[in-house]
Amino acid sequence: MAFSYVSHLDCPECGKTYSARDPHHLCACGSPLLVAYHLDELKKKLSPEQIAHREPTLWYAARAGIKATIVMPVDAPVITRNECAISGANLQLVEGRISDAGKIVGQLIAEEGIYDASTLKEPYRIEGKKTMGLEIVEQFGWKLPDVILYPTGGGVGLIGIYKALKELQQLGWIDGKLPRLVAVQAADRLVWGS
Repeated sequence: MAFSYVSHLDCPECGKTYSARDPHHLCACGSPLLVAYHLDELKKKLSPEQIAHREPTLWYAARAGIKATIVMPVDAPVITRNECAISGANLQLVEGRISDAGKIVGQLIAEEGIYDASTLKEPYRIEGKKTMGLEIVEQFGWKLPDVILYPTGGGVGLIGIYKALKELQQLGWIDGKLPRLVAVQAADRLVWGS
């Protein structure tokens, strides 16, 4: 089986395509790019049954030998900070909000030439989020639930889940009506009605 079935990158807004062999961020029109695959070729080489026999694990950047730099607010959840540190990432904690972390990422890009993998700034973050959609369907025995509730921050996970479900439909691995996708967020404070 080939290592990758990536075909190209395309813009869902203007339709422009880009080579997946070159590093890209946003389309020239400003829209996030999406990864397209040779799904017909993949369908000939991989089946849901083969996936069921694989070990249920994920690879973070350390497993692939990629240096990862993570910048987040100091008050980010401890578990999130610990996961980054345990995985060997260069973790930088900043006082302030996520927007302050974003400014530091911008500086690191300019000064050190790191690749910006911030939310909706490059095509592969959505690909990582697709994992959730793939796992949901696999754990449902390749059947679709009626509704998926997704605890979200910015919503990229919902985009990834939707993209995964559409690709699984194209592969012929699932059929039927796609589930309703619902974003849920924690409230900053609890408000009681009268």
